[in-house]
Amino acid sequence: MARLNDFELLIVRHGIAESYHDQGDAARQLTDVGEQRIKRVLPTWLSMDWHWNVALTSPYARAKRTSEIIQQGLYERYLETHMMKIPEALVDDQLVPHGDLDQALFRILDVGRILAGPRPRVAVFSHNPLVSRLASKLVCGDEHGQFSFGTGDMLHLFIPAPSHFDLVLSPQKKEPLPRAVVLGFYPADAQIAMSEGAALKL
Repeated sequence: MARLNDFELLIVRHGIAESYHDQGDAARQLTDVGEQRIKRVLPTWLSMDWHWNVALTSPYARAKRTSEIIQQGLYERYLETHMMKIPEALVDDQLVPHGDLDQALFRILDVGRILAGPRPRVAVFSHNPLVSRLASKLVCGDEHGQFSFGTGDMLHLFIPAPSHFDLVLSPQKKEPLPRAVVLGFYPADAQIAMSEGAALKL
């Protein structure tokens, strides 16, 4: 049974991007191959019913574009079948590659905790090393855990609400970090392979 303040989290690393841009790292765009590979995962997102109530994205061009492709690919289907709009991702400066881990974590938790249930979803579009550090900290309790994201990979987590026991143990913290439950880790290649079958059913 879902509890108030439980939510799900989709952590997505951007697609394949240019190795260099003369305006700097933040301006690097998805390559043509990168765009096509993100588009190729959409049947899997639809068949697995992955969507979000709120999405956050890094301000860097490659992450923003990844969020745009997925949002646009989901929008009409969910409006038709669920009578719900998949909102565009909100730009968040904490989600840059070397953003502050704690600030990023608590920003995500703040967003997830205020959503109406049951089991609302937050999506995060960002970069390495931040996505790997986020996942490792939430699942393992240590940012130097074993998670490693390739381009286009997605991790699906369940984020439980804090218990009263947690709050008693760590009253000095804004909110004790929850120990997330892994619902699935989906490399981009696996999503594309799944999409080849899913596209026949859509």
